[in-house]
Amino acid sequence: MEAVDTELSLDLRAVEAVQRPAAWRDWMRASFPEYSVESIAPSPEGSAELLSLGQARLWRVHFPGRMRIRAAPAVLFPRDTFVNFQLAGARTVERDGRVFRVQPGDVCVGRAAAHGGETIYEEDTSMLVLQLPLGCVTGRHPQAEHWTFHVHRADQPGATLLQALLSGALAIGQRLGQHERRVTLASIIELLALPMVGVRAKDMHVERVERVLRAIDERLDEPRLGPEPLARELGISRRRLDELFVSTVGSSVAGCIAQRRLLRAAQLLREPTCSELSVACIARNVGYRDAAHFARAFKRRFGDTPSSWRKRDASASG
Repeated sequence: MEAVDTELSLDLRAVEAVQRPAAWRDWMRASFPEYSVESIAPSPEGSAELLSLGQARLWRVHFPGRMRIRAAPAVLFPRDTFVNFQLAGARTVERDGRVFRVQPGDVCVGRAAAHGGETIYEEDTSMLVLQLPLGCVTGRHPQAEHWTFHVHRADQPGATLLQALLSGALAIGQRLGQHERRVTLASIIELLALPMVGVRAKDMHVERVERVLRAIDERLDEPRLGPEPLARELGISRRRLDELFVSTVGSSVAGCIAQRRLLRAAQLLREPTCSELSVACIARNVGYRDAAHFARAFKRRFGDTPSSWRKRDASASG
């Protein structure tokens, strides 16, 4: 597709390899100021095409793999609402203590994270991204004031219809006049109600899930931490707790514990105050009794050994 709005569009293939990480950081800073690039692979390949729709911006973005970005707390960027449609690749999103695995076909709807967050791209990932002021949405959907972050799976009809409209708008964007773009945006906002059907019912269980997530974060250093004791403390079966987790955060309890341990370890490895701690000590701090098992799990998750991750992150920050 020919870019409709070229000012913020980008194609790293047209940039010298050594300058690509800096070019991507500059583009992220200008296009998504609420995010900062924490680490990025050398000589990344990525691109972005932009279509303006009235007060909204619709992107097709190809995010380079082996990249980690951090989101600022919502207090700094409280107004924006977003819709992301995953076209290809996968990413892991951590927001306010919850971990989401986003796969091709998924639609994410939400607002800035209250306490910030982190997204990890393990492979090249393409998506459609719609940014729009919260006021554009609340005028039609007042409940959007309470939206946080919701992942709608590819088999949901509402997600499919929304994706079709976003893709269609980009495909013919160069032929749309300003009035037609405003009408297109109004249609997109109207369709937002479809994937959000049922969110209110789901939110009845969010408090339980958040209670367990807080317990997980507080007890990550306990090697025996697992679904069974957490379910008993909540007074429900492990199966029911797993059902709540899968429907709310897209992961089983055990999977969430494993994710949180590795994310916490990744944070500790880059934390300057922990620079004197050995990898084995950090492994124990996140509940691993076996440092070798921790190293294998870490490499599967992040594509680097803990030691290499620490060195690479120190190099990137310097």
